Amino acid sequence: CEAERAGKDCAACAFAARFEAWLRGAYPRADVAVANEAVGGMTSSEYLVTHFAPMLARLGALDDGAAASPDAFVLHYVDNDAVAHPRTFGDEHGVEAAYEAIVRRLLALPKRPAVLEVMQGGGAAQNRTSGEWWPHGRVTRHYRVPAISAHAWEAEGFRSLFTRHPPWPYHQLVADLLATFWRRVACRGSDGDGGDGGGDG
Repeated sequence: CEAERAGKDCAACAFAARFEAWLRGAYPRADVAVANEAVGGMTSSEYLVTHFAPMLARLGALDDGAAASPDAFVLHYVDNDAVAHPRTFGDEHGVEAAYEAIVRRLLALPKRPAVLEVMQGGGAAQNRTSGEWWPHGRVTRHYRVPAISAHAWEAEGFRSLFTRHPPWPYHQLVADLLATFWRRVACRGSDGDGGDGGGDG
């Protein structure tokens, strides 16, 4: 997008903004807010130590009575973890421990938010058949956290000409995948009102 071409912050191009636009269109009567709390290049270990607790407090996730407390969290750490720990994830157990701490804390929040993992990245710690990334996959399977693998469309064609960051077509794919997953969950949990996007969400 234009922000990426100009070398500026690409939050406006990222899948969080695109998914928020879809939610607003699909559920026009709902109070929709999507916060992009990503920090470029940061691993799960670094985020856990420096940003995780302040992020939870800022979003009101620690307050049982906070109406604005998040209903869901989408995690997307595999790529940065793989880059920081090339080929074999380096300290694989250290990566797994940090990621597990994040998932465990999110699942234990007062509002019991949904947690979803989007797996994207490169390295040897991947099951090339299922697309699962082992350090993260062990955690998602243990806690029964749904995970979406981006392995099927992890191709050079989705690398930006301007930066290493995947360009807008990649982010649109992720947003579309999240929208599909969200709608399926909404349809399963509804009694027919709202499954087509016309409900309150």
